[in-house]
Amino acid sequence: MIKSMLVIVVILFSSNIIILDSFQTHVSSPIITSDKTNYKQGENIIISGWVEYNDEPTSDVLLQITATNPNETKIFDEYTTSEIDGVFAISIPIPTDAEIGDYSIQVISQCREIHREVCTHQYESLSVIVDDESNQNEIPSWIRNNAAWWADGSIDDQTFVSGIEFLIKEGTISIPATQPREEKSDGIPDWIRTNAAWWADGMISDFDFVKGIEYLVGSGTIRVQTSSQIDPPSLELDAGPSDDDVESENALCLGTTRCISGTVTKIVDGDTLHVDDEIIRFALVDAPKIKYDGGQSLGFIEQICPVGSTAVVDQDDMQLEDKYGRLLGVVYCNDMNLNKELLDLGLGDLYSAFCDQSEFSTQPWALKHGCESDSER
Repeated sequence: MIKSMLVIVVILFSSNIIILDSFQTHVSSPIITSDKTNYKQGENIIISGWVEYNDEPTSDVLLQITATNPNETKIFDEYTTSEIDGVFAISIPIPTDAEIGDYSIQVISQCREIHREVCTHQYESLSVIVDDESNQNEIPSWIRNNAAWWADGSIDDQTFVSGIEFLIKEGTISIPATQPREEKSDGIPDWIRTNAAWWADGMISDFDFVKGIEYLVGSGTIRVQTSSQIDPPSLELDAGPSDDDVESENALCLGTTRCISGTVTKIVDGDTLHVDDEIIRFALVDAPKIKYDGGQSLGFIEQICPVGSTAVVDQDDMQLEDKYGRLLGVVYCNDMNLNKELLDLGLGDLYSAFCDQSEFSTQPWALKHGCESDSER
């Protein structure tokens, strides 16, 4: 009799566990996607990704982000929330005198308040390396992807060369000053393409890859403005934008709608950023979501137009906002049209469905990538 009662108690206890577990019907899980794991002292660690709530990318989920230095001392502990499509991004400053070594980043996604009793929240960790600021710049992984795509014929020579020219101008790749040969090469030799494939696969070093780029510069295939041609910076204090600056910014804008000049306060993904806390969506550009392209387009935007940069936005006259209320326009930053550069480098696709609804559909960069001119329609 006693034995039978014990069996009944065990069965009831087991059933209670199953019932309790069955109430855990919601799961909040973060996913980190970072194409850069090496940073220097004084840089900002950019952490981005998206949140899945019950296996669906979900906005307005609270996330806690912490960072710990090599001495296991917490140096960062802040909160952010996921945005449209569940994406999130946060910047973690690295002091100029920061410890050198491995830093541990942890992202914890919280449960929504109404699901507290029936939700499991999860976390994901990422390890990044902080090096001495004197070390050579790391070549970003988006250019490594470009090298692989170029090697297999997915992108053309000009797209590949445009990416290399940008890295040289930015100083990410340092090329000794050389005079191009009198006879310019008729094209990029096959061995450079082979080198690019090997480098993309990690079979040769950055040094060996850069040697091939030096050849392209020396042969005149890539032409980059030398430092002697660049005016030295002014030592005068900045007293704010002059009339000439305002005129220059306005000259970038077409049409009659808003022309915004402001500070980049947040980079959401490869085709969305904040200027003075206003959400800007790049017109006619569809960059892959972070979870699909590993953050390549995001990394490119972060490099060209990091938080704190000045950007000029030309609002689209024909389509002022998208369905989410984000301002649509062309973004200019550091003398570059970001809409055009994303398309030229293969980091985004033309949003062709909106060609007939956009002021910019007749611009050369839009026509080049698929919008039809009025005569072709």
